[in-house]
Amino acid sequence: MSAKKKSEFVNVGDVILKYTRYWKWFLLSGITCLFIAIAYLKTVDPTYLIVSNVKLRTEAEGAKIASSLVRSFGLGGLADSDNIDDEAAVMSSQSHMRDMIYELGLYTTYDLKKFPFDKSMYNTSPLVISVDRSVMDTLSMPIKFKIDVKGKSVEVKAEIDGDKVGEFQFNSLPADVKTPYGSFSLNYSGKSIGKDSYTIEVFLSGLDYAAEKFRSRIMIGAAGNSSDIISLSVRDVNRERGKDILNKLVELYNIDAKSDKNREAENTADFIKERINLLASELNDLEKYLENFKKQNNITDITAESTVFIEKYNDLQEKNTEIDIQLSIADMLENFISDPKNKYELIPTNTAVSSNALEAIRSYNAALLERSHLLQNSTDKNPAVVVMNEQIGLLRKNVETSIRNARKDISIRKKDWAGLEGEMQSRMSEMPRQEREYLEIERQRKVKSDLYIFLLTKMEETQLTLASTTPKAKVIDGAYNIWKPVAPRKMITLGIALLFAAMIPILIIYLLDIFKTKIASKDELEEATSVPVLGEICLDKNAGNVAVAEGVSTSTAELFRLVRTNLQFLMKKDDKVILVTSSVSGEGKSFFTVNLALSFSLIKNKKVVLVGLDIRNPKLTEYLSINRKDGMTLYLASDDMKPEEIIIHRPDLHPNVYVVPAGPIPPNPSELLLNDRLEEMFTYLRANFDYIIVDTAPVGMVSDTFCLDRISDITVYLFRANYTNKSYLKLAESIVEEQKLKKLSIVINGTTTKAAYGYGYGANTGKPK
Repeated sequence: MSAKKKSEFVNVGDVILKYTRYWKWFLLSGITCLFIAIAYLKTVDPTYLIVSNVKLRTEAEGAKIASSLVRSFGLGGLADSDNIDDEAAVMSSQSHMRDMIYELGLYTTYDLKKFPFDKSMYNTSPLVISVDRSVMDTLSMPIKFKIDVKGKSVEVKAEIDGDKVGEFQFNSLPADVKTPYGSFSLNYSGKSIGKDSYTIEVFLSGLDYAAEKFRSRIMIGAAGNSSDIISLSVRDVNRERGKDILNKLVELYNIDAKSDKNREAENTADFIKERINLLASELNDLEKYLENFKKQNNITDITAESTVFIEKYNDLQEKNTEIDIQLSIADMLENFISDPKNKYELIPTNTAVSSNALEAIRSYNAALLERSHLLQNSTDKNPAVVVMNEQIGLLRKNVETSIRNARKDISIRKKDWAGLEGEMQSRMSEMPRQEREYLEIERQRKVKSDLYIFLLTKMEETQLTLASTTPKAKVIDGAYNIWKPVAPRKMITLGIALLFAAMIPILIIYLLDIFKTKIASKDELEEATSVPVLGEICLDKNAGNVAVAEGVSTSTAELFRLVRTNLQFLMKKDDKVILVTSSVSGEGKSFFTVNLALSFSLIKNKKVVLVGLDIRNPKLTEYLSINRKDGMTLYLASDDMKPEEIIIHRPDLHPNVYVVPAGPIPPNPSELLLNDRLEEMFTYLRANFDYIIVDTAPVGMVSDTFCLDRISDITVYLFRANYTNKSYLKLAESIVEEQKLKKLSIVINGTTTKAAYGYGYGANTGKPK
C-alpha cells in the first residue's frame, strides 16, 4: 500500500494548462527581459570585424624582381615560405605583438567617466600618459590612474590592484607622475572634449600583459589549404584601432623580414669593399712596375715566332690564374674567419671555394641570424643564447675545416699545373730574358686584374640585391571593417531575451513545485499517494455555505455528486455511516460534510442525518446557525435522554436532511466518545436513516476520531489544496496500513475551477468556508 503510483504518460495539455495559469509571470518576465535586451542593444558599443589579407612572395616572384645574375650567385633572393602556418605564427609572435602595442600606444586605455556608461577613447583623449619602454618591459601589473581635471588643476590618483600607490596634484602640464613602479609623463594631447572639467580613468598595462590581451582577439592564419595568402582579422569596438593593429602587424613583419635579408648582403658588401681596396693598391704597383720594365728594356711587342708557344702558355696561365683566384679567395675567407672582430659576423656566401664550404657557410649564417633574433628580447646570459653560441662555435669550426679541405684540394691541383708550368718555363729559357720577365709580370698583373674585376662584379650584384629588396608580405586588402557589426546581434539578443523570458518563469515554477510542501491538485495527490482519491471540490465564492441543492448544477455541486457516486461504489449494501475527517482544522471539513449530506439527500426517498462528533471544537452548529444547547455530548453524558430528543429536522436545507449537533464542549471528550451510549445512538440512526454523515475531529491534532472506527462503515479523509502539508499523506497511508479507520479514501477540497476538468455549469468560483 505504501508504493507510490507513477504516471506512465505525460499529458501535454495538462502541462500547458499548468503553466498558462501563470501567464502574468510570463508577461512580466517577457517585458523585463525585452527591456534589458533593448537597453543592452542601445547602450553597448557595437563590435566590428576588421579584416586584412596579405600574400607572401614566393621564390619565383622574387626572381622577377632581382636580376638573374644576382640570383645565379645566390644573393638577394627573397626568403621563401614553405609553411604558411609558420609565417602566420611569426606574424602573431609575442615580440611582434609587443612592438605593435608599444608603437600604437595600446598599453594605455582612456575612459571618460560619464553617466550612465563610460566612454572609451582611442586617439581622442585630451590627456596622454607616456613612459619609457624599459618601464613597460618590467611592469607586471596594470596601473590605474584616475585623473580629475578642473580647469587648470589636475589631480591624479594611482592604484594597483585596489591599493593606492600615489596621489598628486598639478597646476600645469606636462608633469611627471612618480610611482614605485616608474615615472610617467602626463601632458595635454591638444584634443578637446568640449568641457573644462572632466574625469578620465587611464589603465596602463605592461607590454606582455597587453600583448596577451590583444593576441587573444587577433586571428591570423592561411586563407586556404594550398594558398600563399594569410588572412588577418580582429574584433574591436573601435574600427580605427582595429585597422591600425592589422596594418602595424603587417608593417612590422615586413620590416623584420627585410632586415634579415639585408644583413647578409650588407656584410658581404663590406667584405668585398675591403678586398677591392687592397687589390686596387696591388694592381697599381704592378702596372707601374710593368711600365718601368718596358721602358728599361725597350719592349713594345711580343715576337711573331713565339706567338704559337705563347698561346699555349697563356692557356696554361689561365688555368693557373683560376687556381690562384681560388687560393686567394680561400686566404681571404681564412683571414676573415680568424679575425676575432668577425666572430659573430655573417660570412659572404658568394665567395665559397667549394660546395661543402658553401653549405657550411649558409648553416653558420642561419645560426647567426637566429642568435640575433634571440638577442632582440633577451641578453647574452639567456640559456638559449648560450646554447646558440656553442652551436655557432661548432658551425664556425665546421666552416674552417671545409675551407681548409677546399684549400688542400686547390693546392694539389696547383701543384699539378706547376709541374706543367715548369716544363713550359724550361722551354722558355731559350726565349730572351726580357720576354720571360715581361710574361711573368703580365701574369701577376692579369691575376690581380681578374680578381679585381670579379670582386667589382660581386659588389654591384650585392648593391643590386640591397636596392631590389621588396616587402615579403604583399598587401592585397588593407585593413577594412565589415560594415555590419558582429556583436551584439539584435535578433539573436532578442531571441535569447525571449528564451530567458520563457525559461525564468518555467524554472521558478518548477523549483516552486519541487520545494513546495502543499498539495495543489487532484493529479498531484494521486501521484503522491496510493490511497484511493474519490475526487475534488473546486472553489465557488458565490455558493456560500450551501453549494448543493435541488436544481443547482454548478461545477461545485456536480463535483459533490461525483464524490457521492464514487462513495456509493465503495459502500456495501448495509454500509450507512460515513466518517469525515481531515489532518488539521481549516481544511473545509464542515463545508464538505454539510454539502455531502445534501448531495445524498437529493437521492429520492433517502433520509440523511448529519452528526457532529467534533466535540472539542464543534463548528457544525455555528456553520448551520443552530441555537440549541443540547446535542451528542449531553446525550452521551446522560442516562435517560433518548436519541430522538436531540435530532433536529432541517427542511430549510432539504426535507430529507436531519442534524444531530455536537452539544456543549465536555471536559473529557476522549472518554465520552468511548461511552456505550454512542453505539446505542448509531443503532437508532441506522434503523431510521439511510445515510449517516459524521463530522469528526482532525486526526492530525487529536485521536478522538480513531475511537469512532467501531461505529463507522467508510471514512473520507479531506485535504485542502495549497493548504494541507504533504507530510500528512504519510499519516493517511499509516491509517490505511494499520487499519485504524475503515475504507479510508481521500477528497481534495478547494481546487480552482480550471482544474475541475472543464465543468461548464456556470463556473462560479469561490472559496469554501
